Amino acid sequence: MLENIELSSQLKHDFKVMSTKENKYMKDLILEEAREILDFNLTVPSLERSENYTSLIVSIPEDLKEEVKNYCSLNDVRIRDFWTECVNRSMNRYV
Repeated sequence: MLENIELSSQLKHDFKVMSTKENKYMKDLILEEAREILDFNLTVPSLERSENYTSLIVSIPEDLKEEVKNYCSLNDVRIRDFWTECVNRSMNRYV
């Protein structure tokens, strides 16, 4: 299933550059962080929506998408914030 991840234009650009430098697909980086958040029940902060945002469309396995939905429901987290946190965590890991 496709997931529309809302990111600031600058974050999307920086994420693309970082993934290229690390020679990894953006999707793989996002899924890696999502799995870690879910497996360890990590906290996802509430984030302000950027005024200047753009979309990053990523194919997400249906079972993972359901897990994310359940996690967000149980932890009172917006799905948008979950995916943005995945990108932020990936950026912090490799930059």
